[in-house]
Amino acid sequence: MLMKLISYYVWANKQILNITKSLSNDEFEKEFGGYLRSARARVLHLVGATQLWIHRLRNEFTLYSDIIASLDDLDRDHLLETWQKVDDEFIKVVNEFSGHHSVTYRTSKGVSYTNDVQDIFLHVVNHSTYHRAQLILLLRSLGREVEDTDYIFYIRKGKHVTGE
Repeated sequence: MLMKLISYYVWANKQILNITKSLSNDEFEKEFGGYLRSARARVLHLVGATQLWIHRLRNEFTLYSDIIASLDDLDRDHLLETWQKVDDEFIKVVNEFSGHHSVTYRTSKGVSYTNDVQDIFLHVVNHSTYHRAQLILLLRSLGREVEDTDYIFYIRKGKHVTGE
């Protein structure tokens, strides 16, 4: 089941990534106020958070703020390209750690935790779904038609069978 969810994660992110590529630079940077801020801010957080978990799984201590700082100067095209690369790297990590039961990592505050790797994978998928929904809201506010990316739509389309 977890591998099906991870396959869904890849598919859904790809759907939204492709629509986000259609935004002009001004649309990508447009401030909406509040927590959502901009499409750029949502993508930056999605990429940064996934990258942080990749580092944690590999026992590479880094701060979330350092990851965001390293991404913050990227233009729209490079940030979206990085999103795809980070998703590809996450899949590599899933494959690397599929036989592991748990991993110990440190948070940005230096606190150590040990979690089952499958719980971490599920967290990344769930976290991405939450923020992808926020990005979808922004895309629709910018006049883009966004196909439903709920898990059940993925299943109904048979994407989990075809690998698309």
